[in-house]
Amino acid sequence: VWLTIVDFCIGAQDMATCCTQIAAPGMARMRQALISRTFRYFSAGASSVSRPPAVLSIQSHVVCGAAGNSAAVFPMRRLGVDVWPLNTVQFSNHTQYGKWTGHVFPPEHITQIVDGIDAIEGLPRCDAVLSGYLGSEPQGGAVLEVVRRVKEANPKAV
Repeated sequence: VWLTIVDFCIGAQDMATCCTQIAAPGMARMRQALISRTFRYFSAGASSVSRPPAVLSIQSHVVCGAAGNSAAVFPMRRLGVDVWPLNTVQFSNHTQYGKWTGHVFPPEHITQIVDGIDAIEGLPRCDAVLSGYLGSEPQGGAVLEVVRRVKEANPKAV
């Protein structure tokens, strides 16, 4: 499953508005899961749902501007989602400008970070995996392996 945030609405007032700004056709299942889990968390209280939804967000990071995790983390956290940003690259700015500087992280970076999350028994708490900009083709294989591991630890994750 490839889930990509194309645009995320920073000014969204609620999870439904925010999630409808995700402009990828395959996002309906994730959107519904996040809306449902977030609604249950905030409306039912901790007695029936013990924690907010947790999302592992695997995408780019830009220092100047807002794209990838730079854009996605804030609105999701503002809406109560426990976001775990894992950056695939760190660039000075969005690549649309035609010139940028920075680093593409090796696929092992993704694997090592997820190994650390798994070591503290975090993967069963992961409710969703988002993937966005990947800086290299080998990162795709690493992300697919992460999705497999998350689904193995939490079969209800999207």
